[in-house]
Amino acid sequence: MVLDKLSRKEKILYSVEYLGIFLLFGKIFYDSFYIAFAGVFFLPRLLKRKAQMLAAKTREVLTLEFKDYILALSASLKVGYSAENALIAAGRDLFCMYGEESMMVAECRKMEKNLRNNQLAEVLLTEFAERSGQEEIRDFAAIFVIAKRSGGGMGAIIKNTADIISEKIEVKREIQLLYASKRMEQNIMNVVPIAMIGYVRMTTPDYFQVLYHNVFGIVIMSVCLAVYAAAYLLSRKIMDIEV
Repeated sequence: MVLDKLSRKEKILYSVEYLGIFLLFGKIFYDSFYIAFAGVFFLPRLLKRKAQMLAAKTREVLTLEFKDYILALSASLKVGYSAENALIAAGRDLFCMYGEESMMVAECRKMEKNLRNNQLAEVLLTEFAERSGQEEIRDFAAIFVIAKRSGGGMGAIIKNTADIISEKIEVKREIQLLYASKRMEQNIMNVVPIAMIGYVRMTTPDYFQVLYHNVFGIVIMSVCLAVYAAAYLLSRKIMDIEV
């Protein structure tokens, strides 16, 4: 399931990426690659943040796939399938839509295997909901448990619940798409100051020499770097909106 941890390969890949950024900043702000290695102290925090970002994106994908899953589940219940058979049928429908690489399909495979070992559908769905960490999935699982144990009208209850949760997920997705363009603008604005300094350094190498390799220049460039970092963090905070 979705974990806020990076694999060993991902840690190496992103560590190299961040070290490259540190070297670039060291050269631009201090005309030295050596000072960039001070950024290594920030590496664990950056990797943790990266893991959280990747996990959030994975959860978004999982939630969208779950939306199609509960609609397929509702359709299976509507035609008279039992809860257990409806879970299996919905998983197979999802496989046709997303293929074997889908995270939701992988969960459906696990549930199907456990259902054939006579485990209860509501228990399996509840366990999956807890592993997912998603509010919509937990809400659906809770209602599924109540509907199954109450007996009659399960198909209608699940259909209404699936429609409501699907609509909620779709609204969240539309809001995220609206903010996607703003995030792109934010990323461009974050790159512009570095690009401008790099351009000036390439076209007029002596322009910044007075700011390098002396105490006054190091202080000035450090202040500039601190202001840039604060502006970057502030922009991320503004755009980091929970939907």
